[in-house]
Amino acid sequence: MGAVKAKNMIDVVKEYLKQGNEITALDAVALWNELNLRNKISILRRRGWQILSREEPSEKGGKYKVYYLDRSAPKPDKERC
Repeated sequence: MGAVKAKNMIDVVKEYLKQGNEITALDAVALWNELNLRNKISILRRRGWQILSREEPSEKGGKYKVYYLDRSAPKPDKERC
């Protein structure tokens, strides 16, 4: 059952990014209770999606990543497994 949820969450993240949204790990927790956004991003990158990231400073002095889709990159013809 966990694998089905993970696959669906990968699609949810992909569609969210395709709509032009940016996302952080904290956003993923707030929106979908997803605790492993970095893994979903890695899977999408392996499938050919050009997802970029940038680091932003946090209010408490740390850093966090913001992920977004490279809109100038071509969409993958066929997603790899």
